[in-house]
Amino acid sequence: MVLLHGFGRSGLSLWQLERFLKQAGYDVINVNYPSTILPIDQLVEDYLPRRLAKRLATGGGRVHFVTHSMGGVLLRGYLQRHPPVNLGRVVMLAPPNQGSEAADFWSRSRGLRLFAGPNRARLGTNPESGPRAFGRVQFDLGVIPAQNLCRFSRSCCRRNRTMARSRLLPRKFRE
Repeated sequence: MVLLHGFGRSGLSLWQLERFLKQAGYDVINVNYPSTILPIDQLVEDYLPRRLAKRLATGGGRVHFVTHSMGGVLLRGYLQRHPPVNLGRVVMLAPPNQGSEAADFWSRSRGLRLFAGPNRARLGTNPESGPRAFGRVQFDLGVIPAQNLCRFSRSCCRRNRTMARSRLLPRKFRE
């Protein structure tokens, strides 16, 4: 089982999940990567392959992934370019698969640009952003969407709630 944390975080953000999975008998690798320092393309082409090569080459069974936020974007890019033979299932927690309005906000704010590093624009909602550029997934995937994580504007939150209701729930359960 491989864990990939989200933007601006470290492997410590998934330590409880790591501990739980180990107690359940899984062999877990909690990958720590510099999300605010290296660009997405470099993380996908150089950083992740080095960290995962040994794990994916062992042939000891299927390798499953759990990702959070930007970790899901990285995994999509990685699997598109380096599809492993022993890929199991993937669970993404709150992935910005259609881009992130928060990243758009960071790109407009001078102070946050410094913190966000080279990936702020690559995680945005424009058509060339990393999440959209990786295309459709070609693997077993479960997505647990975020419930109203946008704190930057009320209109953004209203729009996200409406989109979630219309896309995720069967008609009879929509408000």
